[in-house]
Amino acid sequence: MKSYKAKISCKPYLVTQLPIIIIALSFIVITQGFNWYLVLTIIIFYTILLWMTLRFHEKTNYSISGQDLLVSFTFVISFCEIINIQTIRKISKCNNIMPLGTMDRVTAPDSKALEIFYNKYETIKVSPKNESDFIKDLLEINPNIQVVF
Repeated sequence: MKSYKAKISCKPYLVTQLPIIIIALSFIVITQGFNWYLVLTIIIFYTILLWMTLRFHEKTNYSISGQDLLVSFTFVISFCEIINIQTIRKISKCNNIMPLGTMDRVTAPDSKALEIFYNKYETIKVSPKNESDFIKDLLEINPNIQVVF
C-alpha cells in the first residue's frame, strides 16, 4: 500500500475569507463606534477557525491499495472514498478556490489540485504533495488514464 499526504495551503482560505472579515470588521467599527474588544474577538475567532481548518486537512490522505484508490480524512468523523483505479478515465489539473465549503475542498485542501474523473460522471479532487509519483503509480495500474495538464 502506497500512501500520499495532502498538500495544504492557506491561500484558498485567506483569499476567500479575508475580504469578508475585513468588510465585517469595517462595518462593526463604523456602526459600533470603534469597539476594539469586538474587533479583537472576531480576529481571535477567525484565527482559531483557520487553525482548526488546517489541522483538519492534516489528516487527509490518499492511498493506493491493490486496484483501489482510497481518499480518506479524519477530524470528528472518518470519511473514506474508495475508487477502483480501473474506472479512472482522466486526470487533469484544477486551479479553483471557489469550492471552499464543499466536499471538494475537504479531499483537496490546496487550491491547485488534480481532478480525477472516474466511472461515467463522477469526479473527485485530490492534492497529493508529490503529484508526479501519484500519477505515475496510478498509470502503472491503469495505463489507459488520460493525463491532461
